Amino acid sequence: MTGSGAEHGRGGPWSGAPRRLLSPPARQPPRPAPLS
Repeated sequence: MTGSGAEHGRGGPWSGAPRRLLSPPARQPPRPAPLS
């Protein structure tokens, strides 16, 4: 599991995916409203 974490910090294949997904939701405030 430690290897997975290292890849995230080093910029592995997953590092680019999660970062892009976090960008759109942060700019869309109307989405969290229906969820809560």
